[in-house]
Amino acid sequence: MERIVRPKLEDIPNLSSYKETFDDYNVECDAGSREWQSSGTIYNLLKSEVKKISESHCSFCDGYPLNDTSKETIEHYYPKAEYKHKTYEWDNLYFCCDKCQSFSNSHKPFQVTLKPDDEHYHFENHFWFDAEDGFVKLLDETDQNARIFLERYGINKRPEKIIARRKRYNELLKLHIGKSNEQIVEDRLFEAQRYIYDIAMKVLGLQVKA
Repeated sequence: MERIVRPKLEDIPNLSSYKETFDDYNVECDAGSREWQSSGTIYNLLKSEVKKISESHCSFCDGYPLNDTSKETIEHYYPKAEYKHKTYEWDNLYFCCDKCQSFSNSHKPFQVTLKPDDEHYHFENHFWFDAEDGFVKLLDETDQNARIFLERYGINKRPEKIIARRKRYNELLKLHIGKSNEQIVEDRLFEAQRYIYDIAMKVLGLQVKA
């Protein structure tokens, strides 16, 4: 649930030479002569780059590290079954845990929602964390894009995740007293839900971001 800054494809050394290839693949996918391949050199390159820009966190639930709790996957924001011409479109690909992907695949029909790499997307603009029950809640009940986001990725539908949020929030209130700002910023990178970390540090009156 962290905002992602996505570089342009042509600015990524490992992928820039594939731009025309991806364009061709999208045409072939749209025509039905090619399908998405979840293995191989191109898939691994794409996964490596989307993982890098999300700092190894799931782009949707902010889960980390994925190998401990989930498989690493690539999520198509616009489902590849319905939007075949976007199958290999760089802006349509996100590093994702298999839990979020599973919820997304079952959320029908497809509805446009928030995108983590939108310029104006920030957790605090749409959501707040209720430490009492562990739920992520809407800042504005009329914010349909945010509502669909929570539903599409099952953010409040995993009991183990909800319990873990509450537990971690309470742990953080005790762990970071007396730590330097540099250590707080560094620790944040390894949190499973960075938005909870931010809220806990704010309650403690500590600066979170450099």
